[in-house]
Amino acid sequence: MKTPKLFSRFTTLFLLLLFGFAIGAKSAGLDTLRFTVFLTALGIVAFVHYKMMRRRFS
Repeated sequence: MKTPKLFSRFTTLFLLLLFGFAIGAKSAGLDTLRFTVFLTALGIVAFVHYKMMRRRFS
C-alpha cells in the first residue's frame, strides 16, 4: 500500500516540530547528554523517513 503524499508531508512537518521542540528544550535547560540522545534519535528517524519517502515517490 502506498503512503499518500499528504501523510508524508504531515510526518515531515511533525519531525520539524520535534526538532524545534528539541532546540526549545535545550534553551529551557535540558542537559547536554539528554539533548544529544534526543537529537540523535530524531536525526535517525528523519533519515529513515527521508529514505522511505524518496523510494516511494520516485
